[in-house]
Amino acid sequence: MQNRGDKPGFLAGDRAYNNSEPDEWQLPIRAMGYKPVYDYRADQLGMQAETTATSE
Repeated sequence: MQNRGDKPGFLAGDRAYNNSEPDEWQLPIRAMGYKPVYDYRADQLGMQAETTATSE
């Protein structure tokens, strides 16, 4: 991606990368300036809530 001129930012990965060895995935992409983002399994989600906008 950097060879194409893309600037580092967030980099999405699936759960297979989330559990990989840090030296194989997470540390190299962080060294290039990327911030990894992963999803969670349904059983890993905590309490969720919503907010409502108020007008004053």
